[in-house]
Amino acid sequence: MYKKVLVAFDGTDSATNVLEQALVLARSENAAVDIVTVIPGYQGDLRLLGNSRVLTEMHSHYQTCLDSAIKLALARNVRARAHLRTGEPPEEILRTAEEVGADLVVIGKRARFLLDSMPVGLVADDVVRQSDVDVLIIAGDKKLGLERIFLAYDGTEGADIAARQASALAARYGAVLYIGMTYEMDMEAFSLAPELEEALHRKARSAIDAAVELARKADVKQVEPVIRHGNPSYKTLIEEAAARKAGLLVAGASGRGSLSRVLLGSVTRRMISMSTCPLLIVKE
Repeated sequence: MYKKVLVAFDGTDSATNVLEQALVLARSENAAVDIVTVIPGYQGDLRLLGNSRVLTEMHSHYQTCLDSAIKLALARNVRARAHLRTGEPPEEILRTAEEVGADLVVIGKRARFLLDSMPVGLVADDVVRQSDVDVLIIAGDKKLGLERIFLAYDGTEGADIAARQASALAARYGAVLYIGMTYEMDMEAFSLAPELEEALHRKARSAIDAAVELARKADVKQVEPVIRHGNPSYKTLIEEAAARKAGLLVAGASGRGSLSRVLLGSVTRRMISMSTCPLLIVKE
């Protein structure tokens, strides 16, 4: 599974929880751990005013945060390497991930929202969109659990990649794997042609059978398909994962090759911003 884990850390209480969860996963995976703290690039030059004290204090603050993260890792019997960077957090996190050869990036999330819950300025969203490796996003004080895993599935190639990773995790940890798929249909269409819902359900069932087969080939002992009508899809999937007390939600990223660094499916993007369950975005 994962061999090198990079954790983004900024010293906040939520980041401390993210680090705790990452360390638990790293121990169980016997993975190497790197921790990166990014000093946000200052948009100006205080030195021109003859005042470098603020910049010095910023550096000292973030260095102290990073030192505390390393101490926490040691207290959890995990040896970790420290990386202090300056610049835009998404770019510096991903640059560090590439340099250390990480195959998993673990990050917390904060966001502001406009209108229809569209995330604005979400670091996690930028990291996922540009990352070449899997990204685990943990919100607030949530705990990562591997006893129940919920896969958001839509039958695409990206979803099949996510299904293989979710199946591997479920087999490794003896988890129940729920495979969730939704279909959208407005009330007017349902009232005019109720047989259409039956056709959509059959189509979803046919698609989800492929993921079930992947899971069984991976030797997952308990697989439960979940098919539900719901609009919007991301909200329905999040609700189904919560109803089953999933400790991890898994989804694929849209796009292939260079496109995967630019395009991020709208359902996945909204799950990143709205889900409180730890969310693993599986890349290629």
